[in-house]
Amino acid sequence: MMPWGHFAVAFLPYLAYRLVGHRDLPSRRATVFLLVASQLPDLIDKPLAWSVHLLPSGRSLAHSLLVAAPVVVLVSVLAARRGRAELGPLFGFGYLTHVVGDVYRALLYTSPDQWAGTYVASLVWPLAPVPASETTAFLHYFLRVSPARYGQVAVGLVLFGLLFAAPEIRAVLERRRLPGDTTDDDVAVRTADHRFDAD
Repeated sequence: MMPWGHFAVAFLPYLAYRLVGHRDLPSRRATVFLLVASQLPDLIDKPLAWSVHLLPSGRSLAHSLLVAAPVVVLVSVLAARRGRAELGPLFGFGYLTHVVGDVYRALLYTSPDQWAGTYVASLVWPLAPVPASETTAFLHYFLRVSPARYGQVAVGLVLFGLLFAAPEIRAVLERRRLPGDTTDDDVAVRTADHRFDAD
């Protein structure tokens, strides 16, 4: 799954949760935090596997639940100590959706006796070996992506940008009226005041 796919898998459910449960949009800080969490396994594993060859695969160390679990607990504890306890579950959600997003097809469409030969083994690495991934530079990896995919990404980025800039857009659309402007509510209040004075 490409980086934007991982972010979408994490962000869209969170967006729905905020809209339905809280009737507001996610904060920018929470959105950026979720973005980083949803990319973190690849940001760790792929450079260590592709560039410096310290890992056997771009889905190994940080994709393992044996590593993910203590990392999520650690971040949750640190967030709670800083008075931001709500960021712990958010980080865990973003991180774990990435891990599951990489292996869900194998989990669904491959029989358990064949999981050892797939990336499902990354969930318990290093207890089970993972398929070796090709070594390539990051730039070359993204250059191989079809232009049509980047077109889809561009549309998604525009929509996300509009959502991210929602406070500014709302402020422009609902800008405070200029001094001296009157509304129907103002007229109604003035009429009521006049009647009160007359009585």
